[in-house]
Amino acid sequence: MSQKVIVTTALPYANGPAHIGHIAGAYLPADIYVRFRRWVSPQDEIIMIGGTDEHGVPITLKAEAEGLTPQETVDKYHKVIEDSFEAFGIHHDNFSGTARPEHIKISQEFFEKAKQEAYLFQKAEKQMYCTGCNHFLPDRYIEGTCHHCGAAGARGDQCDACGKLIDAEKLIDPVCKFCGGTKLEEKESQHWFLDLPKLQPEITKWIESKEGQWKPNVYSTVRKKWLEEDLQPRCITRDLNWGVPVPGEEGKVLYVWFDAPIGYISSTAEYFKAKGTPERTDEFWKDPSTELIHFIGKDNIVFHTITWPGVLMSHGGDYILPTNVPANEFLNLEGQKLSTSKNHAIWAHEVVNNIDSELLRYYLATIMPENNDSDFTWDGFELAINELSGTFGNMANRYLTFNNKKFEGKVLSDTSLRTEEDLEFISEIRSLAQASKEKVLEYKFRDGLFDIMSIARASNKYMDTQAPWKMIKEDEVRTQVILACLFESLVMLSQMLKAFMPKTATKLENYLNISPLSFEEIIDYTLPTDHTISADIDILIQRPEEGIIEAEKEKLA
Repeated sequence: MSQKVIVTTALPYANGPAHIGHIAGAYLPADIYVRFRRWVSPQDEIIMIGGTDEHGVPITLKAEAEGLTPQETVDKYHKVIEDSFEAFGIHHDNFSGTARPEHIKISQEFFEKAKQEAYLFQKAEKQMYCTGCNHFLPDRYIEGTCHHCGAAGARGDQCDACGKLIDAEKLIDPVCKFCGGTKLEEKESQHWFLDLPKLQPEITKWIESKEGQWKPNVYSTVRKKWLEEDLQPRCITRDLNWGVPVPGEEGKVLYVWFDAPIGYISSTAEYFKAKGTPERTDEFWKDPSTELIHFIGKDNIVFHTITWPGVLMSHGGDYILPTNVPANEFLNLEGQKLSTSKNHAIWAHEVVNNIDSELLRYYLATIMPENNDSDFTWDGFELAINELSGTFGNMANRYLTFNNKKFEGKVLSDTSLRTEEDLEFISEIRSLAQASKEKVLEYKFRDGLFDIMSIARASNKYMDTQAPWKMIKEDEVRTQVILACLFESLVMLSQMLKAFMPKTATKLENYLNISPLSFEEIIDYTLPTDHTISADIDILIQRPEEGIIEAEKEKLA
């Protein structure tokens, strides 16, 4: 039976390029999951939706700094970000933006519907105004000491140290993150609020139903840190010119945290409109059986598990709620936090010019910050690629070269000649493939990749133990049986690795001269008759050219 699945990726601000922290945090895991699930469940309808967050003060400030209009800024960085994802092999079925007409229309409809359902109310609110920048500040761009726990560096919307929601005006010693100034004033303005207290019982009941289903780092963050206390109403409008206009009100726009996640719906609508089936947006978003999976970083957990579900609920209950929010922790760089302001980052659009994105995909998958913060180091990258090359690439090339040289690439299809050792090897790699499948579908990508590489390790061990280069001197038929077992393991690797290293896996598939296979076909594999591997082969894993890694290290220094 077909299952409808919506997979979304976090919406990055269109005011700068993406870095490897973004790739590892949300986009690579989403791409791996979608590729893998489409492979193991081809009957399912899976769409991967994304886009850029294109409204708010960060956009206008970047536009001012670069002498561009906000729209020109958005267009510029949207393309940089989208091109970076494509360079990494990360493919969205639709990659939209929140400044587009479809998004504005749907966001305004959400506002009107929430108002109609009595989940919005108006009240005067004091907001922080920076006299240095001459504009109101978004909460997340005010920084100071947390009034809950006393931690420095808390944002005006949330403290990462204690996980508490924050009212910006209660921050101790607040400063403007844009200009660093302390000349902040409170100015009163009439705004619309989402009545989260009214929605709290429904939100709490829904979150509690996810215990045991969500990753521990996500569930504990939400259940223990956010719902221990009563939720507070959240302001959903701002006094700005660049944003989704509030219907019927001059000079007010929807606050980006309210309208941005609606971008998942508007991007879906764009996708189906382009296909000529606009009615399918509701088929996906309003069918209770549809799975909705949000891939995000940990700084977005609260918005995707409390406020965003609250927005969806405020529409009257016709939209589905997230099925899972497999958020990752943070990726550090050489032992320090990634910092865009200090340029302590590896920019996605630059690094792919020097290093094969397939190698970066592999290394990032091995260090993915799934449950804890992890660290990207160039020394670690070199070690990982050396192991990949030695364990997987070298083994594949040894088999391909030897079989072409000694047997003109022919593969023996008779499995009746296999020994107990052969059967144990095949059983082992099939068990590893099954284990990997289960882990990847549970968002345990690091463990899933480890099991796949264990297939390569087992293949190396089997090759070294059976030593076909020695056996051929004694028994050519036995040598062909050994090579057929290795062929089967490489077939498995070519399919299992496609989600992680699609270009490399497809290259191996071509060398083996096979067509794509389903998961069931590799688990219960039947050797083809009269099969010959390709004679046109090359090195499978190409390490970076000498000096490239040192140059990348120098950039950071």
